Parts: sequence; C-alpha cells; structure tokens
Amino acid sequence: MEHFLYVIKEKEGSNEICSPEIINNLYMNDVNDQVSNCSEQAAIELDYDLNNTVPSLNKIMEYYNIPTRIEKKELRKNNKIKRIVEFELNCDNEEIVKKRKRYWEYITELKEDNYFKKHIIIDL
Repeated sequence: MEHFLYVIKEKEGSNEICSPEIINNLYMNDVNDQVSNCSEQAAIELDYDLNNTVPSLNKIMEYYNIPTRIEKKELRKNNKIKRIVEFELNCDNEEIVKKRKRYWEYITELKEDNYFKKHIIIDL
C-alpha cells in the first residue's frame, strides 16, 4: 500500500471571498443556460415531428449531407430528427441552415402562386 502526503499552501493575494450566494448565482446561470438550450432543442424536435414526414426529413438530411442510413439500416424518424436538430443547432452550420430554410420558404411561396404552382413539381 502506498501512502501519499499532500501539503496545501494558501497563495498570497488570493483573498477573494466567494460567498455561497455568488457560487449559487454562477451555478444557476449555467444551469439556466443548459435548460434553455435543452428546451429549445426539444421544441425544434417536436416541431419537426409534428410538421414533417419521413420523406421530407430525408430531403433535409440530403441537403445537409447527413446520412439517412447507418450500416445499410434506415434510421427511424426520431433519430433523423435528432440528427437534423443537432446539425442545425451547431454554430458552424448556421449559414447553410439559414440558406436551406430560405430556399424552402421560396419553394413554398412559389407553390402557392397560381401561375408557378403549375410549374413547380418539387414536393418538400
């Protein structure tokens, strides 16, 4: 059995006092940020689940170059949604996400126009 000896020395000039209130505030701010991120992710996932079909999710994944299969096995709808939401919440993908959403809005608007709806055959 080994024995360890620890010597603890207090540094000079580090007399900052962190009261329990300060520590609690810092902790709660961090927890609130995490909760809001989780809430946002859950809300987006619910929106995709209620308002999209599997083929439309496949088109979004294809646009983002996210694989829809793992080892020749098709992902389930909830797994596809999780992958899309994780991709969209990643700050590195902000531009492509904005671009995709803008293009989807353009297509939707064109399909609502009396003239263009005859010529637009894409189905999102």
